Amino acid sequence: MHPVFYYLMPYMLIGIVGMALGNRKVPPKEQQQRWIKLVSYLCIILGVKICILAEGYWFMAFAILLMLAILVEVVGVAWQNPLSFAAYGQIGLLYLLLVAGFLLFAFRLPSTVILTGYFVVVTFDGFSQIAGQLFGKTPFFTHISPAKTREGFIGGACFGLTAALLAKTWLDYAWWQALATGLASIALALAGDLAASYYKRLHQVKDFGKVLPGQGGITDRFDSFLWVGAGYGYFGWFFI
Repeated sequence: MHPVFYYLMPYMLIGIVGMALGNRKVPPKEQQQRWIKLVSYLCIILGVKICILAEGYWFMAFAILLMLAILVEVVGVAWQNPLSFAAYGQIGLLYLLLVAGFLLFAFRLPSTVILTGYFVVVTFDGFSQIAGQLFGKTPFFTHISPAKTREGFIGGACFGLTAALLAKTWLDYAWWQALATGLASIALALAGDLAASYYKRLHQVKDFGKVLPGQGGITDRFDSFLWVGAGYGYFGWFFI
């Protein structure tokens, strides 16, 4: 079994305990929604990791389907409350740049690098939410995403950096390279999350879709990974 699954198990356990603690002061209905979101999130993580590690073209196919699914959701949101033509010109250019970078990521980089990017992203995302629920008090980017807190970001970043350092197990990196990779991944993941939140706010919608239980849509679930993958893809194109 790949080492990432051994690292994932204690992270999952910590996440479950953190969710249980965070749920003590919320209504039963919200508790149920949080648990559905957590369970479906863990299932998605396992599925994507298996896809990355599988032999053949599994992740390449996944990348293509993901780009198409995101396009459908983004267009669907835009259809509800359209913006100006100029605005969509800029958004369309950004989408094309992200798609090109992510496909470079999926088609050119080795599975070990892809796995590293995803491992850091899901760790950062998951523990940002749990730390925010447990300790969140100070608003962070409230004009874009009111639910975010500095405490949540710090908690997610700390766990994301540990994930990057653990990735040295399958990457021939020095500790400072792993740390730099983690920092860059966290910055890109945050940018992707904020960009998706800003797009929803512009169109006055809460979620991109309801395909994934409790996740707010495929775009909501993979926005950070899209930006991290695109960043890795362009870096690999220019420097590897």
